[in-house]
Amino acid sequence: MDRKISAAKAESTPGEPPSFDSPDPALEAQLRASEPENWTPPAQKHVEENIPLLPPAEITDETLTPILRELLHNLALRGFFVLHTGHLSDRELYAELWGRGLRDPAHLPGRNPRGGWFHDFLGNWGDDDMQLWLRYYAIDADRAKHATEFPNDKIPPKEKPPCNRDWRLPKGPF
Repeated sequence: MDRKISAAKAESTPGEPPSFDSPDPALEAQLRASEPENWTPPAQKHVEENIPLLPPAEITDETLTPILRELLHNLALRGFFVLHTGHLSDRELYAELWGRGLRDPAHLPGRNPRGGWFHDFLGNWGDDDMQLWLRYYAIDADRAKHATEFPNDKIPPKEKPPCNRDWRLPKGPF
C-alpha cells in the first residue's frame, strides 16, 4: 500500500491534486446538481409559483397557525423539512423561516424518497443550542451520555417544549 501511495504522489504534479479514476457519471451528475450554484432560496420558489408569503408583521394571531401549517406543508412538498421547532412559538417559528430559513439557498429535491433539505432550528449547535437540545429534545440516555462526556457542562432540567408541534410536522423520507 505504501508503494501505491508513493507512486500516486510521484505521478501528480506539485500544486495539483492527484488524479483519480473518474466517478460514475450518474454520481457525478447528482453531485453537480447539488452544488450551490443550483440552489434556490425556498422563498424564490414560492414567488415563482405565485404562492403568497406574508411578512410576519402582516399576519394576525388568529391566522398565524393555519398560515404556518400551510407553509410547512408546501415546503415539505418541495423536499424542505424543519427540525426542532417545539421551543419556538408559532410566531417565532414563522419569523425565523421568513427572515432566514426561506431566504438561505437550499437544494429542493421535491418529493424524493431518498433525501430532502432539513432546516434545524437548533442552528449551529453551539453552546446555547446544545442547552436547548438537552432541555427539550434529548432523551435521558443522551443527557446522561452528555454529562459523562462533558462533565463541566451544566445539564438543564428536562422540560416539555412549550409548543408541542414537531410530532405533527411533515417528515422527511427517513
